[in-house]
Amino acid sequence: MMSIAESGVSRRRIVQGAAWATPAVLIATASPPAAASQTPGAVSLASSSFVASGVNSVLTLVVTNSGVAGSEPLTGTQVTVTVPASQVTATPVSSSGSGWVLTGPTTSGTSVIYTATYAASIATSTSSSDFVLTLAPAGEDPYPLSAALAASATSNGSTVTGNGTVTRAGTANPVPTAATSTVVAEPSYDRALKLSLPTGIVLTGAKIVATWDISNSSSAKMGITGWTVAGSNNAAGTVRTSSATPNAGTTVSGDIILNFKKPTVGGAYTLVVTGTVSGSATASTRTITGTFA
Repeated sequence: MMSIAESGVSRRRIVQGAAWATPAVLIATASPPAAASQTPGAVSLASSSFVASGVNSVLTLVVTNSGVAGSEPLTGTQVTVTVPASQVTATPVSSSGSGWVLTGPTTSGTSVIYTATYAASIATSTSSSDFVLTLAPAGEDPYPLSAALAASATSNGSTVTGNGTVTRAGTANPVPTAATSTVVAEPSYDRALKLSLPTGIVLTGAKIVATWDISNSSSAKMGITGWTVAGSNNAAGTVRTSSATPNAGTTVSGDIILNFKKPTVGGAYTLVVTGTVSGSATASTRTITGTFA
């Protein structure tokens, strides 16, 4: 019997040969690609503002993609701006904004609607360029003025929306919308109209123009204590127009009593009251109509 040593083959050789005879098996697996974001962006209008510029109101629209980090951009962004038709002149004073297009205005019921469309996409945590819309006041109660904002955009194939309201501050018209008609006991006048300004309101530069039916063209007149009054009758002698302004240096507050001589009982009157609230730069106008009691 021959030993391994005698055959000339050592144990080391056998082990080495086995190692060479058995190939290594290597298994490679491909890393999956980074998954694309499937989260739509989100619309925010929080950076928009509405401020005064003289008598005009300046709306600045800013749309922000407020989606989570890595969410999809906003495209086809559109914002509608809705304001009361009674408070603005529908045709804008001006509009501007890089990448923005304005359509409208259109009227729906008691509202005026402007539509602004943004051409560029808005990535996460970025904003559109500013869109600036300047509106002129209208009517007797233009302030304060609120605008309802409604935005929509497409993100990852979905429609995303956002809403908001911005308000242009301003002094509300303090002149009342109606006067109180009373009978006057004193012999110089027959009827009176009372206008009551809100507590704490002081008017400067006040003026009242009254047009009223008269029963006697020769003796009809209007008087306000502390005011200078001038007037004239129409050609038919049935209507008188009187204008009144406070005496020099006089401001107006509280009740304003307009006294009338020879008005037509049951006849009509129209008062146009103008004045500027102390501390405000904007004049207020109020037209008041009614009949003498």
